[in-house]
Amino acid sequence: MGKFLRLLLTAYILTSVLLPAVHADTKVKLIKTPNDGIQPRVIADASGLIHLIYYQGDAQSGNIYYTRRDAGDDFTTPGRINSIPDSAVAMGTIRGAQFALDRHNRIHVVWNGSRNSTPENQHGPPMYYARMEVDGSAFEEQRIISGNWPVDGGGAVAVDASDHVFIFWHSGEEGAGETNRNIFARISTDRGTRFGSETVISPEGAGVCGCCAMQATVDSKNNVYVVYRTARNGKQRDINLLMSQDSGVSFRDEILDKWTLEACPMSSMSFCETDKSMLVGWETEQQVRFLPIDLESLKTGEVMTPSDKAKSMKHPVFASSSDGSFLLVWAEGTGWRQGGTIAWQPFDSSGIPSGSVNRTSSEVPMWSFLASYYNQLEDAFYILY
Repeated sequence: MGKFLRLLLTAYILTSVLLPAVHADTKVKLIKTPNDGIQPRVIADASGLIHLIYYQGDAQSGNIYYTRRDAGDDFTTPGRINSIPDSAVAMGTIRGAQFALDRHNRIHVVWNGSRNSTPENQHGPPMYYARMEVDGSAFEEQRIISGNWPVDGGGAVAVDASDHVFIFWHSGEEGAGETNRNIFARISTDRGTRFGSETVISPEGAGVCGCCAMQATVDSKNNVYVVYRTARNGKQRDINLLMSQDSGVSFRDEILDKWTLEACPMSSMSFCETDKSMLVGWETEQQVRFLPIDLESLKTGEVMTPSDKAKSMKHPVFASSSDGSFLLVWAEGTGWRQGGTIAWQPFDSSGIPSGSVNRTSSEVPMWSFLASYYNQLEDAFYILY
């Protein structure tokens, strides 16, 4: 055999050996939420510290806890967030607590109140807000943030780079129906010490799906995003995006996905910023979907779905790596008083699948959903269930 042919053969063998390593499956690790908690929410900050909140207790009346961990350490001893015992609720799945992290790593949390914690002068369960003490040792006393509005579906919280705190919920006059519900916002310009009065930010006539969650976030350019499900005419359960480029002074509304349904699907949404896009995830016709929003132009991209579908896919969440690739995670088979299983698929920075859909028999507990984050030291994605 000639020297040139031997070199070609050697190159072929080396390529054949190395390719599986180069295209190895994305590393994904599944871990249980501490203390058998449910409804985990997680944020990985710029230093790699993992912040986690979760629910524990009876589904109709329980507590929310906060813990954190360094990339290689165990979670710290959890501390209770709600100052009034058993003043949170998990039943329905979509009422789980939401939290945001400001630039000082101070935690801001909102949650749906339980019925047994509703003050006598309230029309229904309120939405509560609590923030971490400045020294990080505990949380301040919880406050009603939703005025006298009864809150049923989930609310949301977000914080921008100037420590403006944005809180959102949806509600309507008692007995008025979903078509007359609105998205309300209250904004604090002093890190959550005081909040302005509530304002309606959703378009007239859109309505809001009464028992669905909503989600909010702020990107690295200080644009504010809110995603929710409408209830126009009691039939249109569309996914709408509200976006503000002026710190919440004004919002524009855009329909992302349409769904005609004369019922509430009790669904949730999620956001995740990558190196060049803001990802938005939701559920339509029992299938999870998502699209990217370009961070420069703020134009929405095409709707995408996992490459392998299942009968019932709900509660999508994301985790993004440092190179812009991301993991889409969702639950399958969950429902009213019913748990489910875990599924995920990796995507590259362009939104193209970089691996197949993976499914496990690990169970998502009843009334729960999933959370995910990227561990840069391990170059691995974590899924909490």
